[in-house]
Amino acid sequence: MNIQIIKEFIVFIRKEINVVDELISVGLAKQKSIIANDIEKLNSVLNEENALIAAFNRFENGRYQIQGQLASFYNMTAEAATAAELTKRIKQDYNKLAIDLDEVIKQLNQAVTRLREVNRHNDELVGFSLDSLDYLRTIYEGDVAGVYSCNGQPTDGRTYSTGVKMLDWKV
Repeated sequence: MNIQIIKEFIVFIRKEINVVDELISVGLAKQKSIIANDIEKLNSVLNEENALIAAFNRFENGRYQIQGQLASFYNMTAEAATAAELTKRIKQDYNKLAIDLDEVIKQLNQAVTRLREVNRHNDELVGFSLDSLDYLRTIYEGDVAGVYSCNGQPTDGRTYSTGVKMLDWKV
C-alpha cells in the first residue's frame, strides 16, 4: 500500500481537528455574545461559524474519499472501514503510522466531545433567551388564562399564542 495515502488520511484528520478547535472558540464567542445580548457580534460569529462548517465539510469529504481508498485496499466495505478497524489493519503493516493515526483519532474525538458540550450550553442559553422573550411578551400583551382539555387543546373556542401562559387551567 502507498504510505502516502495513510499520511494524507492523518493530515485530513489533523485539518478537521483544527477546524473543530476553531468551532469551539467560535462557540465560546457565541456564548459571550448571547449573554451580553450583542446581536451584531452574534451575527458576525454565526457567519464565521458557517464558514468553518463549510471548511469542515470539505475536509470531511476528502477524508471519506481517502478512507474509501483504504477500505478498498483492505477489502473492506466503506461501512466496516471505521477508524478503529483501519488502525488495526494499518498497524499490521505500518506500526508507526498506526500510532500516529490512533493519536489523531483520539484528539479528534476529544475535540468533538468538547464542541458538543459548548453547543449544548449554547442551546440552553438560546432556550433561556426565548423563554425570557416569551415571558416579556406575556407581560406586554397580558396574561389570559386558557382552559384546556386533557389532551392540551383549548376548550373555550379561543386560540392562544404559542407558549405556556402563566395562568393555564386544565379540565
